[in-house]
Amino acid sequence: MNRLDLDRTNRVYSRNALYYRWLHHLTTLGADAHWRKTAARMMPEDSSRILDLCTGTGLTARAILRRIPECTVIGIDITESMLSEGAKHTANRRNLFYVAGDVEQMPFPDKSFDAVACICGLGGVRSPEKALEQVSRVLRPGGTFFTVEMCTPAGWGKTVFHKLLVEPVIQKFWAFRDINIEDLVKENGLQISRCDYRMERGLGSICEILAKA
Repeated sequence: MNRLDLDRTNRVYSRNALYYRWLHHLTTLGADAHWRKTAARMMPEDSSRILDLCTGTGLTARAILRRIPECTVIGIDITESMLSEGAKHTANRRNLFYVAGDVEQMPFPDKSFDAVACICGLGGVRSPEKALEQVSRVLRPGGTFFTVEMCTPAGWGKTVFHKLLVEPVIQKFWAFRDINIEDLVKENGLQISRCDYRMERGLGSICEILAKA
């Protein structure tokens, strides 16, 4: 798996914090809004504690709370400027909390969340393997994990389009690399109940996974 330039990653997300919502919407042609709504639908309605991994400015966390307003959502991210921007829009929410921390070493007890969501975050961390180990650790037995990640598509034509056209453009705005999310989820003991590969709005290939602890 390709290594990330962590200094560039921190610069990119710190610089884009103020405009994150609009840039993500623009660079995905609005697909990100659909992913976040789907993430919210995948969270069990009886959840009391949900973790939003690589929360950024808390867009997914807020989508979850719109659907399940009584639950507590914790968003974790390593970029403090992103969290600060998110906090500006959620100052009056008593059940949304932001934590500055490394998703590879999360400061939460074992089996402390009913569900975990992550939208285009694991491809931007140093070790997705370690992050998913942590997801398995903090999920309660039977807990839900939902993620959407960029991936290399099947078929040489789609791969060429993705690698030569899509990825270089996206990399101008974001710091990420394609990961084999399906294998990583399986390797960390999560049971996949749905796995969907598709070309998203002509932008490139994504993998959408729903799994259980």
